[in-house]
Amino acid sequence: AQQAGLPLEVYSLARVIASEAGSGTIEEQVGIAWTTVNIAKSEGKSIFQLVSRDGRFYRQIGANPPVSTRQDPYERDAQVARAVLTGAYPDPTNGAIMFFDPKSQDAQYAKGTTTYSASQIYERRKAQGLEISARIDDTVFFRNV
Repeated sequence: AQQAGLPLEVYSLARVIASEAGSGTIEEQVGIAWTTVNIAKSEGKSIFQLVSRDGRFYRQIGANPPVSTRQDPYERDAQVARAVLTGAYPDPTNGAIMFFDPKSQDAQYAKGTTTYSASQIYERRKAQGLEISARIDDTVFFRNV
């Protein structure tokens, strides 16, 4: 992060944005960034602590970490991360702590690269006591009921 000239929290969040929504709209990126911030707050962790393992960035494997940080961020990702962390963008997810893209989920399920279909994910989230809190572009966000 020092080499990138960014504070560690901004850099960590920018990696999430690049990895989870690099080709998404600014609205989707803000939603995913806020969801990451909300998860970190709910777990009492920094963003870096939440999204890294052993001080390193990875792709998402199950729920650890809860988001991918595989991709290096671009300046646009860092700008969104800074704006979210400073409060310049309000939380459009209404406190979401999970998100997913149903179209992508079903495509992966059809290929056999994931265990659950989108409808199964909806049912699992409901059983976990979560409700849909927002829809931004193709992404669905969930919060605690």
